[in-house]
Amino acid sequence: MKHQDIGKTFGKLTCIGYGEPHVSPRGKSHRTMLCVCACGQEKEALAASIRSGRTTSCGCAKRDSSARLKHGHSRQSGRHPLYTVWGQMRSRCNNPSTPGYKHYGGRGIKCCPQWDSFEVFVSDMGNRPDGFTLDRIDVNGDYEPRNCRWADRRTQANNTTRSVRYAYEGEEMSLEDVSARTGVNLNTLRVRLFRGWSFERAIQK
Repeated sequence: MKHQDIGKTFGKLTCIGYGEPHVSPRGKSHRTMLCVCACGQEKEALAASIRSGRTTSCGCAKRDSSARLKHGHSRQSGRHPLYTVWGQMRSRCNNPSTPGYKHYGGRGIKCCPQWDSFEVFVSDMGNRPDGFTLDRIDVNGDYEPRNCRWADRRTQANNTTRSVRYAYEGEEMSLEDVSARTGVNLNTLRVRLFRGWSFERAIQK
């Protein structure tokens, strides 16, 4: 399997791996990609759709556009440029109907109480450099000042759950090492964990 897409950015999506093939009703197999969106959410979609530009985000671009049309907010109309970042962060932690919630609030990731205030969030984080997104240094930690930074897409893609250390046979090791030790394909492990499988279930052949 070729890995030429990993690390590349398509629109707001940065590829971090490949998912299990999608089989159409006619039985044709299509490759899928696992990506991290610029907003911080993960997205799995058909590779052809991502490469062609039909899929360019996790859906946040369309939702944000709809919100601006509905509420009349935009950067030009005076809304702070970090307001959407703050709102999406809190939604990922607090709203079970938000896409990707299971990877944040659903697994215990919280937003610190002081960041219920937008003004405090802006004061703590400062201005966002162009092309940077909100990133948690410890991917298992909460959204709080000491665990958050502005990071470029490549840094954030390298800081996804792929960087988590796993306890296996009495050792702490990377997912790559777990794959080598168990013989389970690395991308298969990523997809299984992305879909919410327990580690014990994910490493079964």
